[in-house]
Amino acid sequence: MSHTPGPWNVGVSLDYTYGRSWPVFRLEFHADPNPGGQEVQATRRLMEAAPELLEALQAVRAFDNNGPSWHQTMRKVDLAIAKATGKEAP
Repeated sequence: MSHTPGPWNVGVSLDYTYGRSWPVFRLEFHADPNPGGQEVQATRRLMEAAPELLEALQAVRAFDNNGPSWHQTMRKVDLAIAKATGKEAP
């Protein structure tokens, strides 16, 4: 595991910009303080891949013989893992 281990804490606050209220999500975790360090970069990749990881898990959960092929489902999984780890998809 190269990303920051949990637990991670998520907070939500409101930012008033241009006369409008916008939700701001804040993720707090304790990592190597070097912003260019490997652990921080691995954690960044994992956060950026979260939507694809969720989509891939939902595709696996919803898989049945009437849905997308297993090959298409596993391709989503491979792409999400590759994005989260910074490696090439097989």
